[in-house]
Amino acid sequence: MSVYVNCSNDNFVNDQDQFYQDKTLLIMEMNKLLDLNSQKFICVTRPRRFGKSMAINMLNAYYSKGCDSKYLFENKKLSQHKIFKASGGGIKPFRELVSSDQSLDSLKNNDERLANTQVKLELEGYLDHLNKYDVIKIDFNDLSTLYTQAYQSGSLPIDEMYKESTHEGRAISIITYLQMQIINELREIYPDLISDEYKYQLKEVLIKLNQTRNLQFIFLIDEWDLVFRDQPYVDDLALKEQYVSFLRGLFKDGGTMPLIKLAYITGILPIQKYNSESSLNNFTEYSMLSPSNLAPYYGFTEKEVEELCVQYSLDFAAFTKWYDGYILNDIHIYNPYSVVNAIKSGFLGNYWTKTSASNIAYDYIFGKKPLIDQKGKDGAKAVQRDLLQLLIGKEIRADLSTFSGNPSDITTVNELFSLLVCLGYITFSGSGTVALKNSKLKIPNLEIRLALKNEFLLHEYANKTQGKRIKALAQISQSFFDAIVAKNEKEVAQIAQSFHNNSSQFVSFKEYNDESALRFTIQMLLMFATLDHYQIEKEATSGLGYADLMLIPIEQDPELPPIILEFKMNASSEVGIEQIKQKNYKQKLRSYTNEPIYYVGISYDLHSKQHDCTILVDKS
Repeated sequence: MSVYVNCSNDNFVNDQDQFYQDKTLLIMEMNKLLDLNSQKFICVTRPRRFGKSMAINMLNAYYSKGCDSKYLFENKKLSQHKIFKASGGGIKPFRELVSSDQSLDSLKNNDERLANTQVKLELEGYLDHLNKYDVIKIDFNDLSTLYTQAYQSGSLPIDEMYKESTHEGRAISIITYLQMQIINELREIYPDLISDEYKYQLKEVLIKLNQTRNLQFIFLIDEWDLVFRDQPYVDDLALKEQYVSFLRGLFKDGGTMPLIKLAYITGILPIQKYNSESSLNNFTEYSMLSPSNLAPYYGFTEKEVEELCVQYSLDFAAFTKWYDGYILNDIHIYNPYSVVNAIKSGFLGNYWTKTSASNIAYDYIFGKKPLIDQKGKDGAKAVQRDLLQLLIGKEIRADLSTFSGNPSDITTVNELFSLLVCLGYITFSGSGTVALKNSKLKIPNLEIRLALKNEFLLHEYANKTQGKRIKALAQISQSFFDAIVAKNEKEVAQIAQSFHNNSSQFVSFKEYNDESALRFTIQMLLMFATLDHYQIEKEATSGLGYADLMLIPIEQDPELPPIILEFKMNASSEVGIEQIKQKNYKQKLRSYTNEPIYYVGISYDLHSKQHDCTILVDKS
């Protein structure tokens, strides 16, 4: 059974469980690019668990000579569309997706671009490329496992490059091993063309097959960036140089252009420019920063999640709160792994798992690696402050246009936020170069908010110098919440006053001179204690007005009371309590719970900087 060349369609068959969503129009998008030298190199980067591997399995099942997949695609969206191709006659060639019931004549007659009778027109359906190509499919996660097993068993050949050096006896690298395995499989398919002298020279073998048999190949590479982000490879500079040289030899060498039908690679990190001579700049990149027309094919769309919620009688609004928030080309995208696990378990929770590259991000966040902000000052403190503001729902702005893609080359706060967008921790609104330069950033959903919060507290750096500030805030947050529940008005006022007057390490001081700023301060103060257990709404519409803050328990628990907070400047905290009662702010909470509601009024005197608190429990 082939591992790399002309693999079976078994993986795609297994992907089609009860939660499968039809993404087959991605194939038509790839068919439009076949053989176009300037466009046939595709790199798709998404966070983990966003369906990249499923897309690879689908493309392999469609293109590979090693299987018969007509039954898998004949009833999919793919079969309902064709590609309309026009070339020659002095026009700029184009390929467009059209409905399968449209005729060549009707398309020609309705398109002003085709007035020239010399234009060559074609209609191409999904059967035209089905199971027609030699496909080389590489999953670097699986490759790493196989290589490690071979290394540990001592079955790897000795690298001939090191025979005469101090490294005598060193085993071949994972990149050399990969080439050896692919060549061995090609030799089984074409034994008369590939002699035993070819051991590790994959490029030369492919060129020979193209020149002698006119063979063309489709390359599908999953997790292409594993060597640059995972141990034990990430610190091996010689290996990374060998890998980049291997990729360039395949995809940027003029001699290989005729043999490549399509090259499609996926990863978490963007294509990177590691030095001035190694950039794979011929790849068109479809990333979280620039998804283009491929946005709907990775992850679940809003419509797909809504249909699943109807099918399984689930609360779509709750799924939206937990898993929505990635808006790519105006399309709402949900993490499919989290959605499926929530449906299976019947529990809305945090299923998203961090990537290994996120550890690199936390090296910068907690000051292990140097980082500067826009003013040239300590970037770690600036990032921590910004992330805390994001955690309570505030948007910030950043320039995402300068990121090289290499986490090791990050020097600025903006570049770090670009990495966090690529990893899925943060999302941004808008698209295009202008939007990237002045992006509005936010945390996409409750699941990621919890993941980030836990990283702040549980990361290995949390007990070190930079992390201690965050843990201290978490402890203050818990004390503040406990004082509210205990109805200890004096302690609530004292903690609020101390935090408000000494919070410059977490927030910009200039922001706290009005009532809304006080609300923001208290919201941050409550964050760590309430994030796991409460839905927090600011300026919540209820009764006859807008409550400053409303804390709605996610689950029914008498130890987690519903809370309404009202803030006043230069007025008594009792005035806040009276406003809560008079405007009937409890109306909204009563649709969630019958538990006693805590009314909390907090006031701030602008001149004396004294804080006051009043707490009332409403059992009606």
